[in-house]
Amino acid sequence: MVFSEQGTGPAPVLDNGALGELRARLRGPLVLPHDADYDAVRRVFIAMIDRRPAAMARCAGTDDVVAAVDSARRSGVAVSVRGGGHGVRATASARPA
Repeated sequence: MVFSEQGTGPAPVLDNGALGELRARLRGPLVLPHDADYDAVRRVFIAMIDRRPAAMARCAGTDDVVAAVDSARRSGVAVSVRGGGHGVRATASARPA
């Protein structure tokens, strides 16, 4: 699950408290821009798509999806579900607000 792209204007963001709460609820990792694997995780199949999400929840099951969606809803942050990243229109990647 990808949370709204960083640096795209006045869109809502997940603050450190919300990120900490989300990380505690997830079984899978929460990848942030400062993490070593951020670039590898955000990369999609179509090389011309270069999105930089504010956070990526690597959901390990249904409970992780529920936690990620709930956190985004409470924070007012846009999300997208990465479904493979093979579409040339980049519909599986978060778009700027």
